[in-house]
Amino acid sequence: MHEPLKLLVIEDSTPDFLLTKMHLEDSGIRTLCQQVDTLDLLRRHLCDSSWNAILSDFRLPGMDFEDNLHEIRAALPDTPVILVSGTLGEEKAIELLKLGVTDFVLKDNLARLVPSITRALRDVDELRAKRAAELALRERDKLLQEMSALAHVGGWEFYPPTGEFSCTAEVARICDLPPSEKVSLGKLLCFLSPDSRRQLELVLDDAVRSMTRFDLELELLTEKGNHKWIRMVGDPVTEDQAVTKLRGALQDITDRKRDEIALFEQKERAEVTLHSIGDAVITTDEAGNIDYLNPIAEALTGWPEDEAVGKTLMDVLNIVDESKRLPLPNPVVPVLSEGKATHLPLDCMLLRRGGTILAIEDSAAPIRGRDGGIIGAVLVFRDVTASREITAQVAYQATHDLLTGLPNRILAWDRLDHAISIAQRDAGRVGVLHLNLDRFKYVNDSLGHAAGDEILKEVARRLKSVTRAMDTSCRHGGDDFMVIMPGTKRKVYFDMIAQKVMETVSAPFFVGEREVRLTFSIGVSIYPHDGSDSETLFRNAGAAMRHAKSEGRNNLRFYSPEMINKASERLSLEVQLRHAITNQEFEVYYQPKVGAAHGKIVGAEALIRWNHPQAGMLGPGHFIDVAEDSGLIVPIGQWIYEAVCRQNQQWLQRGLACVPISVNLSAIQLRHKALVDTLRAVLEETGLPPELLELELTESLIMHGTEAVIGMLHKLKDLGLTLSIDDFGTGYSSLSYLKRFPVDRLKIDQAFVRDVVKNESDAAIVRAIISMAHSLKLAVIAEGVETAEQYAFLKNNDCDEIQGYYFSGPIPAMSFERMLNSQQPLH
Repeated sequence: MHEPLKLLVIEDSTPDFLLTKMHLEDSGIRTLCQQVDTLDLLRRHLCDSSWNAILSDFRLPGMDFEDNLHEIRAALPDTPVILVSGTLGEEKAIELLKLGVTDFVLKDNLARLVPSITRALRDVDELRAKRAAELALRERDKLLQEMSALAHVGGWEFYPPTGEFSCTAEVARICDLPPSEKVSLGKLLCFLSPDSRRQLELVLDDAVRSMTRFDLELELLTEKGNHKWIRMVGDPVTEDQAVTKLRGALQDITDRKRDEIALFEQKERAEVTLHSIGDAVITTDEAGNIDYLNPIAEALTGWPEDEAVGKTLMDVLNIVDESKRLPLPNPVVPVLSEGKATHLPLDCMLLRRGGTILAIEDSAAPIRGRDGGIIGAVLVFRDVTASREITAQVAYQATHDLLTGLPNRILAWDRLDHAISIAQRDAGRVGVLHLNLDRFKYVNDSLGHAAGDEILKEVARRLKSVTRAMDTSCRHGGDDFMVIMPGTKRKVYFDMIAQKVMETVSAPFFVGEREVRLTFSIGVSIYPHDGSDSETLFRNAGAAMRHAKSEGRNNLRFYSPEMINKASERLSLEVQLRHAITNQEFEVYYQPKVGAAHGKIVGAEALIRWNHPQAGMLGPGHFIDVAEDSGLIVPIGQWIYEAVCRQNQQWLQRGLACVPISVNLSAIQLRHKALVDTLRAVLEETGLPPELLELELTESLIMHGTEAVIGMLHKLKDLGLTLSIDDFGTGYSSLSYLKRFPVDRLKIDQAFVRDVVKNESDAAIVRAIISMAHSLKLAVIAEGVETAEQYAFLKNNDCDEIQGYYFSGPIPAMSFERMLNSQQPLH
């Protein structure tokens, strides 16, 4: 299994931290994230050098980002630092990049985060490799300078177009000049004997004209009159078939002529070997037989030098291609025959002595003698197994969903683009299915996220089982899936496969021994009729899917232009809801609850109304679904708590016989981590006794209760609130769970009350619910009571409370206050 990326996240906002982590995971990047929000904590974590990257907000309470950056760069100079901020001006961003920030990503554009991290990790690898190369180059240059001084060898360059000549300090010393004095070509020619001068002038002209290397021995009379022999070697440097400069070496060989060949070969071997610092090095003779291995080459090949010397290169360096494991050509053959440097293919693998295998990269170059002839070859290679694995891991994580193994949205969109291009060429069609599990959040809430993950993996398996090899099934994120269907010209095929997908994925799921039934909403768009590009096709498939949901879920719908209008209307409604929260456009209506025995008010249910500026008073059916889907139900719910508690406290202060007011609680509100604190703060602020506030939770929300749900109900009960189960009888109740819930009452769903007088089955169910509730010491309230016969039945069967239009529908606060004030039974 690939190791996750280890990220240090400097962020004071836990939601932002979790959002960043969630985005990385949704994008297919497995991470180990550590949040830090104080300077001390940051300094402790900077002692750990294993962080792959550091993500940081810009504005942090108690910390200065630039000071933090200074400490990070001091402790971890090579670790990428990516600024993840809400807003950041261009000038500031440029300034921070100059100070050492690797990249910056805006919080509202987290889609850039994965490419930014991937690019930063690649740049770090390249930087480290470059530094290693630069270090080797500096060491080589230092050694070459020392060798030049010992060997009395200087370097020179000559630019024919300008006549400019430059040389090293050693050339000046050879000419008995101060090392700081510049030696021009004219001065050098003046020191030469007449024959040597003419020889050098002719050779320089010929080297420029014929682009040939030269090697001369010249007689020299120095500034101080010393007679010397020098060796001058030059090479033309060409560009566009023309010589741009000559460069070479000048050596005092007066006392060391006999040693020059050995010294030259030693110098050449030392220079080539210095290029391989940190890498494996093998050298061969002119026949391709090994004459040297360095210790790293011994370790990588598994061959000791004393056993390898004399063998052919391919006896020791057994290299194959990665995919088929077929032998690769001997890399030194073209080097020895053509004198050109070569590289192994990028997918080269080394079969080590003993059978293990490594990924390697290599280069091979010729070793030349004094006369320029090839006397051998040098092979430099390194183990790149780890870096290839990291590259493969990042590439896989960037294009696949780690939970299901399906392609993620990045790879899916690339394949959709490809399918569209082929369809354009062949006048074909491409179908896009957008699948979404209906109410999947309830599965996670009731069975836990582990069970939800198993269901998602099973959905992936089922999709692959009913689609063709050429189709692409992907997880687009969360409980969204997409199927791309290319390569057909028949529209009916898309309907057939969509129906087949619907049947397959809607079959029962089994989590352990538990059967779970889920439904799906599927939207379909088809190229080119429903869009000519990937973005339009996916957007329209999504619109069709949402239309399927709006029609009751468990539906399959093909896209039509009218769906976009409905989507636009829904988006507009969401925007208007946000304005309604800001402008306080909501109002609470109250529907009385009466005692079955006496008909007097014993409570009420708070029901929200939206006093829309244009449409007038709207009931919750017009906007609650949008509020829940958008998350606006949380601030709306908080407004209801505050309004109900404040109103009931006012009635209490005016001496009215106050009764408990119930407020409906949705699954999203129950999952909200601040729910308990919010309710506690509202009760403390308004001063309302907690027993006068009741929360109604639907049976389907809590009856599959996880330990987390049970724990949350106990926390709410600890506040002193009354809890009731709404819509009882419509879910899948379990008495073993029911007795664990700290609830006070059950509300019989109106579906059973409606025909309780005419339908004996409904009557039996209502009697059973009342009997069961009383045995569990729970009160019972029936909703939807509209007739005297329904009321009489419920009263005669010991139902405790009644709610319905027989007594009163939802009414404004002032009307309900008059009812409270009268203290008269309702009819």
